[in-house]
Amino acid sequence: MGGYEPHDVYNADETGLFFNMLPDRTMACKGKSCHGGKHSKNRLTVLLCVNSDGSDKQVPIVIGKSPKPRCFKNVKKLPTKYHTNGKAWMTIEIFCSSLHSLDAQMGAQNRQIILLVDNCAAHPKDTSFLRNVKVVRYLENCTSTLHPLDLV
Repeated sequence: MGGYEPHDVYNADETGLFFNMLPDRTMACKGKSCHGGKHSKNRLTVLLCVNSDGSDKQVPIVIGKSPKPRCFKNVKKLPTKYHTNGKAWMTIEIFCSSLHSLDAQMGAQNRQIILLVDNCAAHPKDTSFLRNVKVVRYLENCTSTLHPLDLV
């Protein structure tokens, strides 16, 4: 990728996690759909970031609605970074915070990387504040065929 080694080419993408969603089918009732209950709209957004050779998987960023979820009571350390937002969506502020963190981490390692992202409105168009990370946005309507974290 344009002078970058595979370990310096990163991809970041958000995904929704509906943690209370009931299944619409089960293995026990093959061919029959489950009835009853409403689909839960409780969700989290998770930002994943990894380099192309898989040697560096960044700590996931989880975005939820509650500033202090009860399930985190007595939890001393999370294996993720947790942010809050009224709708549990990615915002420009949260994404810029993650960019600053990634930029500082790469600066400490004396590395220059390229970060591939989609055209989400929460991804800032101006990233000139970064010194060690070059952000490249995919062309519109190409995300489903080019975006590695969108192919699964």
